[in-house]
Amino acid sequence: MRSRFLLLLGISLTYFLSTSAKMLDGVANTNPLTKTNILNASEPPNTSTRLLRLPTTTHQDHEDVQDKLAGERAGLPGMTKLDDLAYKLALKVETNPIDIFKGLRAAKTGGKLEGDKGFLRWLLYVKQYRVKRGGGGWFSDGKLFDLLRKTKPEAELVTLFQSLRGYPNFKDIADKMQSNMILISATSHKLTNEAWLKARETPQQVFDILRLGDETLQSLGSSSLFIHWLRYIKAHRASIESESFSDLDTLRFLQKRKPFTNEFKFGNLFQPIKDTPDLDDLLKGMQTHLYRKWMRDHNVDPNELARQLGVPYSLNFRIIPKRDPRYQNFQAYTMHFAEQRGGAALLEQVKKLFADNEPYAALTAA
Repeated sequence: MRSRFLLLLGISLTYFLSTSAKMLDGVANTNPLTKTNILNASEPPNTSTRLLRLPTTTHQDHEDVQDKLAGERAGLPGMTKLDDLAYKLALKVETNPIDIFKGLRAAKTGGKLEGDKGFLRWLLYVKQYRVKRGGGGWFSDGKLFDLLRKTKPEAELVTLFQSLRGYPNFKDIADKMQSNMILISATSHKLTNEAWLKARETPQQVFDILRLGDETLQSLGSSSLFIHWLRYIKAHRASIESESFSDLDTLRFLQKRKPFTNEFKFGNLFQPIKDTPDLDDLLKGMQTHLYRKWMRDHNVDPNELARQLGVPYSLNFRIIPKRDPRYQNFQAYTMHFAEQRGGAALLEQVKKLFADNEPYAALTAA
């Protein structure tokens, strides 16, 4: 009896390997999965890209993974025994997701992937495949993005990625895909903003989509995604015709998201990008609010700022490059301080001293 079972299992595996893409496509499309089905899928805790960095090599870990994958399948009420068998066999032999994708009806016929039940089931398989193999490096987000980009036009992908945010199981992937699109394709920027505006995504939500909270204050200043976020703030204001999420709101939000950052170094953030033509008003507005706070709430003079910018070391403003954000922050605040205390005449005097490369004379004059 056992030998007959093993023989039948071997025949089934052989047959499956030769027809896997076709079989999975038929399964996904003859048993449509509704959006609710996917929403009910229970996402295993270690499917996020951060947690997947941890290896799963022990016997107990392997059993845990199997339990979680079984839980995901059980959370799809539209699945028949044939559905479960097809994807279970694919996972058992670790079938490459690309091989299965090629057989999906939407991929073969050029149909839309958005809302396609076969595609959604395949995407769930991608997540399960990663967990089974032990990490996000197996068929990574980058490989997934490249595959989709070669398959579908940019406008369709923008819509697809935004739609995937409606499925909790796929939200993490969708956010990563949107970030990749912005970094790789300049022409997608407007399309992505339009998709966010249509979905009524707030600037705070877009900040999280782009994972800007993972950046240091220093890296934000040179981040293309941060610049895109600032542009979205302006687009969001224009779309609702109000000062929602004002310059001051933006500053306070950033300070709240970076609670352990030396406040005086926040001024460094604006320097590399404050002259960007379409952002200069926003960035200079944020800088002005910051400087006013320093003067009003902390009674900070330029000497104190110079000391704070050097923590834990002292800075020599005669020798550090003028393009250094710390120098630019020091210069901008010294001129702001001079104007507030002595008006236009003192401001012009301080400006001239900086132009003559006399930062400490400017400091004394202010």
